[in-house]
Amino acid sequence: MKLNEKLEHSPLIGSTGFCSSPWRGLAFGFVTLVTLTFVWGFIILNGYKHDDHFEEYSHLSVPEFLFRDAGGPSPQELANALAPGIVGISAAGANMPLVSSGALVSPKGHVLTALHPIKNVKELDIHVRTMQGIKRYEAQVAKTHEAHNLVVLKILTPERFQYFTLADTANLGVSAQVIAMGQTNGGSILINKGQIRSLNTTISAGGIAMKSLAQTDAIFSWQQTGGPLINQNGEIVGVNMAFNGPNNSVDGFAVPSHVVLAHFQDIVGFKVSKPKPRTMAQQPTAAPVAWNNNMATAQPMAMQNMQLPNPGMQQSQSAMPQSWWQKARTQMMGQ
Repeated sequence: MKLNEKLEHSPLIGSTGFCSSPWRGLAFGFVTLVTLTFVWGFIILNGYKHDDHFEEYSHLSVPEFLFRDAGGPSPQELANALAPGIVGISAAGANMPLVSSGALVSPKGHVLTALHPIKNVKELDIHVRTMQGIKRYEAQVAKTHEAHNLVVLKILTPERFQYFTLADTANLGVSAQVIAMGQTNGGSILINKGQIRSLNTTISAGGIAMKSLAQTDAIFSWQQTGGPLINQNGEIVGVNMAFNGPNNSVDGFAVPSHVVLAHFQDIVGFKVSKPKPRTMAQQPTAAPVAWNNNMATAQPMAMQNMQLPNPGMQQSQSAMPQSWWQKARTQMMGQ
């Protein structure tokens, strides 16, 4: 009987309960942490706006935002970072091939590109990179300028986009380092680093004398036509133009950004960079590389009947006026 009595009065296993267990503090802390995580996640999601996030930096263009705390990015880093501002252009419809590259130059969806590839296309689609992949948008022509083979398209949507800043080309000089960019049919970003070879060059294409061009060896593919020629700050120096050269080669020229501003500032609120000191350091030209290592076959989008540049029209940086707007007005007068 003594044995039974001992069993009757022995405490049951676990009868001390959760609150008196030695690990109760650790468990309580874990539950609190999980609860706070869910509460914080709810606050973030509740305050998120798809089109207007990063409102603190809403006044910045895509290169200014991405490189606000960085300096000296490589060409590949620029390609990865600036990809949302580089677009492809095609005729409307499923599975239509790209006819040109382009660049977003305003948050409202203005696209700057070359005129000749889209001149006879009645309905246009713009292929833009988004967080969900490449998305197609309907677009229409906003304004053209045939003398410089330029056009601004407007994406027909209220959405806002990442966009490029125009460079201050008053400080653009011969041997300046530039990067020519474009989009391939496969959706990759095509880039090539090079230099400005001459300035204020005039050529004849399609019976039109195109003035005030910059010649560059950065353009090597037809797929860069209409795409941006940028400096190492990610700002647009000019619009790429690929021309047929001797022996099926590609000769590259660009319409400088001050010419673009003179023609289209009445319809686009361009963001223009502040003047920066010009760097003339020589660097080896990099081999062509493609974004995501996807190089596609070049498409025939070059203009025909190119004549050699007139050496008498070339101009050194020392002969350029200090005010780039003064230069733009002087060069555009009468055109």
